[in-house]
Formats: sequence, C-alpha cells, structure tokens
Amino acid sequence: MHKAGTAIAHCPLSNVYFSARPFKLREALQAQVLVGLGTDIAGGYSVDIMSAMRQAVIVSRMRENDRVVAQSSATEKKEDGKESLAINWKEALYLATRGGATALRLPEGTGTFAVGAPFDAQQSGFIHDALYATTLANKSHSQRLRPRSGNWHWST
Repeated sequence: MHKAGTAIAHCPLSNVYFSARPFKLREALQAQVLVGLGTDIAGGYSVDIMSAMRQAVIVSRMRENDRVVAQSSATEKKEDGKESLAINWKEALYLATRGGATALRLPEGTGTFAVGAPFDAQQSGFIHDALYATTLANKSHSQRLRPRSGNWHWST
C-alpha cells in the first residue's frame, strides 16, 4: 500500500462494527502507509474525533493484549523486542491531526499547531447554569439549544 501511495482513513468504531478483525494499525504505520484517524457516523454514533482517538487506543490495546496472551499460551519462545501493537495518546493525536492532513495530502503545516500553519477550529460555548446542563443531557438529539434574546432556548 505504501508503494502505491494509498492512504487510509481509520475509523475504529466503524471497523469494529463492520469487520471481523480490528484494523492492523501498528503494522500499517510500520509499513509507512499514510493513515489518518476519521469518524464515520454510518458505522458509529459520533463524529467526535476525540472519541475516535480513544477508540483507536482501546482497540490497539486489545490487539496487544491478545498478542501477549497468545504468546504466553504458546509453547514457542516468547518474541522479545517486538514493538507493541498498542498506540498511545500521542500517536492518536498525531493520527487525528497531522496524520489525517498527510493522508489527504493537504498543504504542509496543516494538522500542526504552529505559528503560520493553516488552522481550522470550532468554537464551543459553555453553559454555566447546572440546570441547563442537566436539561441539555436529557433533550432529544433532534433539538438544538440556540441563543435568543440573550437566553438559551430549545428549537427543532
């Protein structure tokens, strides 16, 4: 895949739902395949990239645990020095930012936090009233909380 210049958008939750086996992320990274972390609402329940980061770490840790268990139960000699299949939060952050930008062949600097680099962000406000926060958690997803006349109101 690396030689062909193929890039992968890894959606861990979608992969768990639609595949018999987890994506071999560590192996793809070792083979220098371009991998970006993505979200897939068709195969999941959220477009939140932070959730995808957590899921990528969890799935990779499960793969590493399976490998360790298989080695300990095998009669063969344990493979020492083999890199863990698990990724850490730093690798997940890279995949969600620069890794995705590289996979999409976006301009140099995209996906980095550097002066002069392209930057795309979403600003979220905070609800200071605990009652609103409780109400927000219990409302249907088909409704949205919108500001009107200086106050927050639910609308469909």
